[in-house]
Amino acid sequence: MSNHTVGEEQTQPDLCRGNQKLKRLIDLCLRFGPDKVALELKVWRDGKPDPLAQGLAQLDSYLNGLGLETGWLVIFAQRSGLPAISERTSTTSATTPTGRTVTVIRV
Repeated sequence: MSNHTVGEEQTQPDLCRGNQKLKRLIDLCLRFGPDKVALELKVWRDGKPDPLAQGLAQLDSYLNGLGLETGWLVIFAQRSGLPAISERTSTTSATTPTGRTVTVIRV
């Protein structure tokens, strides 16, 4: 990895940016040492369809640009009449359109 010099400071390139041709930026990219985790966040509101398919496709594009095989999709439910958060929170696995495995957390 090469460093970039800004003035007298040395900085490392942003490893979470990935493919610069993406029109949208990933919601959250965590980096700890050499490890990166990509997270896409969606909100499911009243009168709107479940954002799972859209989120998986969007995250798939980001993962491709970052060179990652896995990621996380977090869907926040903001619909009326839902049970308590402790009763509706769940974690499952899903597959993106190109076959990547994603952890889906519904809150």
